[in-house]
Amino acid sequence: MAGMASRETATGGEAARKGAEALELHLQGVKLEDIAQRVGYANRSGAYKAVQRGLRLRDADLDGLAEHGRARAYERYTLLFAKACKLALDGNMKAMGHAIRLADRLAGIEGVAPPEQIVRVSVQTEVDREIEELSRSLMEHAKNGTSGELLANMPTDARGE
Repeated sequence: MAGMASRETATGGEAARKGAEALELHLQGVKLEDIAQRVGYANRSGAYKAVQRGLRLRDADLDGLAEHGRARAYERYTLLFAKACKLALDGNMKAMGHAIRLADRLAGIEGVAPPEQIVRVSVQTEVDREIEELSRSLMEHAKNGTSGELLANMPTDARGE
């Protein structure tokens, strides 16, 4: 193996220490070449791999902490929801409002979107009012048996002739 550079392999504890130091330097904005030199990696590639490994571990730790926080919040909201429902069933309107808000929070933790409120807007134009009046008039004449007279008085273009 002449001509190949010898590489020392670090022990598990030493590798973890070097990786943590490399990540810390990277977060401070130090260039990979400088990290490799300071920490003792053969080149920037070793420093890059150590930084990436450290970032993955940190993200996994943060995900674990976030999941733990979500689980604790879910437990608390579930207990509060049960109490609010009990009070709401006894007629406490304020508790009913709390129960609805807690249900929304529980749904958010579970990743279920709460139902959206749909607002219906009705715009009535002059034509809509005329159609409504004609419909009412036709119904009235149909009830009275005088719809023939209504059609006879209607202009021919309105009858489709």
